Amino acid sequence: MATWAKAKLEAMFKRVEGGFIFRVPGLFPRLYLVTEAQKAEIIHSLMHPQSRPTPKRIFLFLFLFILAVISLFLLAVLLAVLLGVTDVGLTFPFVSLYFALIVMFIRGVGMTRIAPIARVLAEARHTEHRITLRERNKTYARLLPLSKLLAAGIACTLGSALFAMFTFGVTLGPLHFGNPLYAHQFQLMAGVTLVLFAFLAARFLFLAVLKLSLERSVR
Repeated sequence: MATWAKAKLEAMFKRVEGGFIFRVPGLFPRLYLVTEAQKAEIIHSLMHPQSRPTPKRIFLFLFLFILAVISLFLLAVLLAVLLGVTDVGLTFPFVSLYFALIVMFIRGVGMTRIAPIARVLAEARHTEHRITLRERNKTYARLLPLSKLLAAGIACTLGSALFAMFTFGVTLGPLHFGNPLYAHQFQLMAGVTLVLFAFLAARFLFLAVLKLSLERSVR
């Protein structure tokens, strides 16, 4: 069975007549038609990057950093209005702690190092074919072991339950899941984390069910 990294790389490819479709991840994905040899070179380059950070990459990271902080501030203001919180000044520093999660999320779903494979892509041609989300999910489900998908899904589900208790201030006997000093800010921060964990739990468990379905269809 493949690791998470290898499964992610394989999900970027789709076999078609004449080679493979390669989906360069990002907010605006680009698709190329590559050969078997180009696919092997792309996978090797992405798994063993040799390039060093360039001023362009540093500038891009700083831009994403600033964009994440601004986005989270706007999110904090929006949620503060929806929850009826008047002290947005205190809400901002609490919610801004999540800029790291946003940056990691962007990198996880799209921001792949393109420089190591730029030469290969220069020799490939663009294509109008697509790799659908369902096809990528099937690749993940086919390559990742069921035990790993279930373990990740259960762990994220437990995380969701924990942060749900923090979000709604649940009291279990002598334990109170809340923060009376910064009640609204703490609730807001826990709520954002709850959504992230719930999304991941749903995705992992969906992939586990999809894997079982694919294995049953093969029999």
